[in-house]
Amino acid sequence: MRDALFTDGWSFAEFPVDTPVSDMFDSKDLYPVTIPHDWQIWHSSDLYRDSFGFYRKTFFLHAAKDHTYIIRFEGVYMDSEIYLNGNLIFTWKYGYSTFDVDLTDHLVDGENVLCVKCTYLSPNTRWYSGAGIYRKILFYDFGPAYIPLDGIYVSMEKEGEDFNLTIDTETVTKVTGKYSVRNTLLDNSGAKVSNTQSVIPHPENNDTLHIISPRLWDVKDPYFYNLRTELCDGETVVDSVDTRVGFEILEFDADIGFFLNGQSLKIQGVCMHHDLGALGSAVNKTALRRQLMSMQEMGVNAIRTSHNMPSTELLDLCDEMGFLVYDEAFDMWENHKTEHDYATWFDDWYRQDVASWIRRDRNRPCLFLWGIGNEISDSTEEKGLKIAKNLRDEIKKHDRRHNAFITIASNGMYSEWAHKIADELDLTGYNYGEHFYDKHHKEHPAWKIFGSETASTLQSRGIYHFPFSNRLLTHEDGQCSSLDNCTTNWGAKNVDYVIGMHRDRGFAWGQFLWTGWDYIGEPTPYDAMGCRNSYFGQVDTAGFKKDSFYHYQAEWTDVNVAPMVHLLPYWDFNEGQEIDILAYSNAPYVELFFNGKSQGRQFIDHAHGERMCGHWVLKYAPGELKVNASLEDGTVVAVDSTRSFTDPVALCALPDKETIKADGEDLVFIEVSSIDKEGNFVANARNRVKVTLEGPGILMGVDNGDSTDFDEYKGNSRRLFSGRMLAIIAATGEGEIRVKFESEGLTGAEVICHSAESSPEGNVLTYNPTREANSDPDRIPVRKIVLSSTDSHNLGPDCREARVEYRIYPEYADYGLLVFKALTENGVEANFADLVADDPGENSKSSNSGTIRIRAIGDGNFRLTAYAYDNSSDKVQVPKVLSELTYSISGLGKALRNPYSFVPGCEYASIHSGDSTLSFEGGVFVKEGKRAYITFDNLDFGMDGSDEITIPIFTFKEEMPVEILEGDFETGTTVFSGTYEAKSIYNVYQTNTFKLNKKIRGTKTITLIFDSECAFSLKGFIFT
Repeated sequence: MRDALFTDGWSFAEFPVDTPVSDMFDSKDLYPVTIPHDWQIWHSSDLYRDSFGFYRKTFFLHAAKDHTYIIRFEGVYMDSEIYLNGNLIFTWKYGYSTFDVDLTDHLVDGENVLCVKCTYLSPNTRWYSGAGIYRKILFYDFGPAYIPLDGIYVSMEKEGEDFNLTIDTETVTKVTGKYSVRNTLLDNSGAKVSNTQSVIPHPENNDTLHIISPRLWDVKDPYFYNLRTELCDGETVVDSVDTRVGFEILEFDADIGFFLNGQSLKIQGVCMHHDLGALGSAVNKTALRRQLMSMQEMGVNAIRTSHNMPSTELLDLCDEMGFLVYDEAFDMWENHKTEHDYATWFDDWYRQDVASWIRRDRNRPCLFLWGIGNEISDSTEEKGLKIAKNLRDEIKKHDRRHNAFITIASNGMYSEWAHKIADELDLTGYNYGEHFYDKHHKEHPAWKIFGSETASTLQSRGIYHFPFSNRLLTHEDGQCSSLDNCTTNWGAKNVDYVIGMHRDRGFAWGQFLWTGWDYIGEPTPYDAMGCRNSYFGQVDTAGFKKDSFYHYQAEWTDVNVAPMVHLLPYWDFNEGQEIDILAYSNAPYVELFFNGKSQGRQFIDHAHGERMCGHWVLKYAPGELKVNASLEDGTVVAVDSTRSFTDPVALCALPDKETIKADGEDLVFIEVSSIDKEGNFVANARNRVKVTLEGPGILMGVDNGDSTDFDEYKGNSRRLFSGRMLAIIAATGEGEIRVKFESEGLTGAEVICHSAESSPEGNVLTYNPTREANSDPDRIPVRKIVLSSTDSHNLGPDCREARVEYRIYPEYADYGLLVFKALTENGVEANFADLVADDPGENSKSSNSGTIRIRAIGDGNFRLTAYAYDNSSDKVQVPKVLSELTYSISGLGKALRNPYSFVPGCEYASIHSGDSTLSFEGGVFVKEGKRAYITFDNLDFGMDGSDEITIPIFTFKEEMPVEILEGDFETGTTVFSGTYEAKSIYNVYQTNTFKLNKKIRGTKTITLIFDSECAFSLKGFIFT
């Protein structure tokens, strides 16, 4: 036996970090689990708690003479200790690299007890890593002569239409013999293509096969061969290893880009974290395949494994499906990004990690890039050049014939040290550095430039914040708009910018979007609120496509191969509300129809356009929207439509397949949604759905992609989010699995899956039982708040007041709170409009309908916004539903502002600085390197006045000079000069309170002056 899965029979327990390891070996807390296993995903509201994870497995072995016994752990997070029969025999620090443990000298005859202890101390990374033995384990029993793990190195060189295949083979021989190595190349039918045999020791320790006109591996035809390497003792084969071989030629040109097998190929890549939503980080090949299939449908041809070594399952699938892989290793070097991250051990351990990484992955057909780091702060310092060279040289030691190209993902390309590193590597990767492309291409003509990380646009599936023309970073519902009008301060201004910057530059050979799928952690821009998932993906954590998915699909796929069109948003708003309607298509023309009447045909310039979509604005009225996508001659090639709907009456459940293998790996993904009485999909339904199973199945998890939802992934119910939720089912044996879905007040749904016994190498599912129902199972959530008014939406001297009626749907909904606000286009409360509820229950639940009066105070534009909060115990208390109507006030003059209530940074009167833009939570973002003067006027301090100001700031610097003027930046007098000081916490505003040298009284202007070498966000200020 060469190898076998070693994933069954394990027990696990989680312990406090002060627990002695001696207390863990025989703890009564240990319970059965299935490997791969991620213990953190089982407590969704506390995914980052400090703990030890302890695993134990008993196995029996009668060791044979001269045999070697090795266990391979493909991924254990992190700081691992391996114990055999109570003795510590091995340690490994990095949580992402594969490691091998030689058990041979520590085994006893008969029963052996293997234990793994791993440590989770938070924060140890910037996203959700998961914890535990989250990738598979393999057991190897090697005879007296064998080929060591990763001991084969395959490389190739093109010769005309043929290839010379060079194979290096390492061998271990414990006893003498007549040893030779035989290499045989087989096609995918198993037929022999070529073979060679050499006697050990061979002078150059390698063999070469000449392969005549092989079929090439390509992203559109991922054909690979099988190289069988056999170690023979005379005529007896004593060990054999199979290696995938894909014949391909990778070429990069500094002026005209990337070529695969002689054909130009623009890389349309995405970055992918390794978690799998409700499954956590426990690797599952079926779930990975589902991810990759969606990316392939979007037009993606390359995957960046951000920011760590990938699973072998992912690489297997990329080999088979035709994705090129940017194989990345590290998110930090010597400088820490979080307190407990790998920087603690980097200097002592990177050589072992690089050896493990390169040797394991170097033969992969899909491999084309080695990534030595992501956004490494060391790379902007002198020491970074030395580290980069060391990493490069370590890679070349194990990939000396250059199977892949070496690069780095840099967000520091402003730095001379980053430039020096670029000179030492094969390729030059830019994170959000498109503005450097043209300049650097001219200044450094040898650099092969690409977008190692691009986009960072933000979007919540099915959430729309109007108007399309208004960029707003944060909203009170904790969501990001899917109208392509929400983006980070460092990222692209919209999807079209991302596409065009690389489409229009032949030398920029490709890009990797941040990100393909959402991942757990980094809920930018809502980190301070404690939201759970990222918003960066084109697909959410549950696997449901966002609108941006179709935007990229429209530009990255061929209308002649797979014509498509996608219409957004759904169609259910306030009557008379102006709604932006968008259509994405890979066809050149799109035409919108409302209730059968054309709203105009529009041209999409895919080759040169800066805005690549159809766009119309209509006032909402019930009915149907339809869009036709057509060719130049008018031929319609794709159609999409949406129509108005009412409250849901029934659930629908759609499985991705009806049969499942009971092999410990296969899964069924069931999409659950609801329909109204006419059978229309209810796109804003939020009903809670309970899941029950009958038969040989396990509910592996539930998800809905909502970052503000902290329900358990391993629970048995979930709310619909934007009309959908997901249930994941696995089989435990042969038979019929009935999956039932129920929701209060709705007709339920049922799915029947047929499970067939299979012959797996070994996994029997023994996951924890599903947890109890999540909170509030019987409450009916608010779906929609209807706002309506017959009064004018334009207020002024002759019309200072307007009345707005509101009504909740469904009318029997249960909710905790209604809140009404007048918000400016920057998303902060307007100081020029006042809201009064006509009924006694102002800003609280009183009934499902009522009236709000708007009183005009000063000039400005605002949106009357209604929010509904749930009756729930969610960790994040954000409104789940919002509704809007737009208003304007003119002719009253500028309203005075109260400085004793918080004054948002975005409400400045003028700003003199470098580039500035709207930041999160109504702040103003100022880029680095400029002296910033930010002036606020019309502040009414009253007669008593104030000499104390509190200022919240987010910056990566822990000190920043501050000056405050009474007056504007040209004529004002200084009333404070000092320093802002606070320990930086990512995306968290931190306050300093300053004492002025005088009281400011009356109606005044103040100016805040900041000197900063680093970008910062000013949330605003308040006087006390």
